[in-house]
Amino acid sequence: MRKFGFILMHFTAVMIMAQPAPVPLDHWVYNFLDRLTAKGVLDPLNGTFPYTRQQVADALGRVQNSLDAGARLTAAENERFEQLKDEFHDDLPAGDVPLHASGTERHFLSWSEGGNRACADLILDQKIFAGSGKNQKTVSQTTGGGMLRGSITRHFGYHLYTYSTLRKGENLTQERFDPSQGMPVTISGKNAFSDDASATFIYERSRFYIELGRSEAAWGPGRRGQLMLSRHEAFFDMLRLQYGSRRFQFTSIHGKLNMTPGPKFIAAHRLELRVFPWLLVAGSESVIYGNRDVEPMYLNPLMPYHVAEHHLGDRDNNTMALDITLYPNPGHKLSMEFFLDDFTTSENPLTYYGNKWALLTGWRWVDPFGLDGWDVQAEYARIEPYVYTHDDSINVYKEYGRPIGHWLGPDSDHLYLGIGLLAARSLDLTLSFSRTRHGQGDINTPPDPSVTTRKHFLSGTVESVRETGCSVRWQWLRDCFMTVRYAYRNTENRDNVPGASSNTHQFTGQLSVNY
Repeated sequence: MRKFGFILMHFTAVMIMAQPAPVPLDHWVYNFLDRLTAKGVLDPLNGTFPYTRQQVADALGRVQNSLDAGARLTAAENERFEQLKDEFHDDLPAGDVPLHASGTERHFLSWSEGGNRACADLILDQKIFAGSGKNQKTVSQTTGGGMLRGSITRHFGYHLYTYSTLRKGENLTQERFDPSQGMPVTISGKNAFSDDASATFIYERSRFYIELGRSEAAWGPGRRGQLMLSRHEAFFDMLRLQYGSRRFQFTSIHGKLNMTPGPKFIAAHRLELRVFPWLLVAGSESVIYGNRDVEPMYLNPLMPYHVAEHHLGDRDNNTMALDITLYPNPGHKLSMEFFLDDFTTSENPLTYYGNKWALLTGWRWVDPFGLDGWDVQAEYARIEPYVYTHDDSINVYKEYGRPIGHWLGPDSDHLYLGIGLLAARSLDLTLSFSRTRHGQGDINTPPDPSVTTRKHFLSGTVESVRETGCSVRWQWLRDCFMTVRYAYRNTENRDNVPGASSNTHQFTGQLSVNY
């Protein structure tokens, strides 16, 4: 789960047991539900993240219905399902879908009086990064924090994540508060600290959900990254509106991004349709704008941003995306996301500088050849030159100096192949290979048509990184995880410098505790 900082100890009344709250994007429940969906035990879920606790509990209830109807889980899957039923048992009002939980989730502090409840957890995370090879450092990251959630009346709630991280081994000597350079860093003696928090107020009723505060968002079927809104470490302030059913879901956000110079905003909306039981289709649109006040037209969740941008002077960074997820038969999941930054049909999409697009495809095969617990995954992402860039630097598609779309950035591609084994409730094994290539284009350099109107994918000297790795993840106590990872990395033309090559061995050890 996400690493959080020191708890603000404040509780308010809860009129029902369920507590409106998003589920952090790094919770292992997302991978587990995706596995059960590919397996055919669970009907397809939407690709708008994070899920609410109510959505997760409802999905677990549908898994229970499938099991009662004769569906089968492996022993390890069943043990993890039982653990999740305990954790989310209180998030469905009585009478909806019975989860038959054997217990409830444990918390560091919990309070109840009559129908009133609130809870808090402590979080501890320790990471060690070490490696052999030129310029390799041993880095330690110690994170402490916590989580608080509760409800006010029947439909209002609040949710707080906060964390502080002590970083050693990076030789950081100067404090950093300019968001264009990355997350804030403070210095105390020889120690460097970074911190962040998510704090939201929530209204949830039936199929309608409103969230106001500092939170996170990820859209699309990709697992290693998404093209429009991707999982990354930073939160941002937003208003999120969501309405949906089992057949469709509409989501709209308007948020403020942390970047200099001047104020910077993002507006985005997404409509997902379950066309058939085996086919999900979703369309998304976003716009980045800044150096002025909030635009009412972008606040309108139904307004087409492409139209709004034209009426506002055609000066903002508008993008669109289409993603499709297929479940052709039990055990298989196929997905595709196509992203358009700028495009014209009158020019060659492969060579014209104004055709800025990206493509992501993926495949997951669960229990291949009838081998229980095994999992094969493949994903490929290609991002054309100049995607995410803009002539006005305030409209570049990034926050804290990093892309808010796919982490690759423009003029790049990435291939991932992985084989995993869910060996037991407490044990995961993974073997993986990846190849990442970067041309000389970058997110801060827009095209210059006065020089050329042509583009070249993987331009100039190409940096190529091949990595083979393996990892072991062990839940040695409930909600206490130990992860060990080794990777061998071969880099050619490091930082796009011809002939600058290296071979490194990298080790990562991590202990995560949620109490």
